[in-house]
Amino acid sequence: MKAVEASVPDSGGEGLLPADFRPPAGRVFASSTAIIGSTVPVSQLVYSLSQRLDRPVIDKTGLKGLFDFRLEFAPLQPSAPSDDPRPSVFAAIQEQLGLRLVSTRGPVDVVVVDSIQRPTAN
Repeated sequence: MKAVEASVPDSGGEGLLPADFRPPAGRVFASSTAIIGSTVPVSQLVYSLSQRLDRPVIDKTGLKGLFDFRLEFAPLQPSAPSDDPRPSVFAAIQEQLGLRLVSTRGPVDVVVVDSIQRPTAN
């Protein structure tokens, strides 16, 4: 299931979202510094994390049901040294959601193209 982006109100230029911002039920808002879900399965959080981290994230929580969550973190790739008070995404997951990201090695699906040819006219 893919995360569906929701519109967000003006953050005041600080990169911080209003404390009362909540996407519509069944939706996830994801930005460079936040992932906020409203009545969604953990799979949508996992998908959003995978997109932000640019690597596979596998759900091993075993959690079932629908959840509301708010995860705010420092930019993943700050453009300049920053004194941003927000934690890294890895620390934020543990501090704010009580979950943990563990880096491991494992099999990953890969598509290999052996050859390619132009289609012929019928």
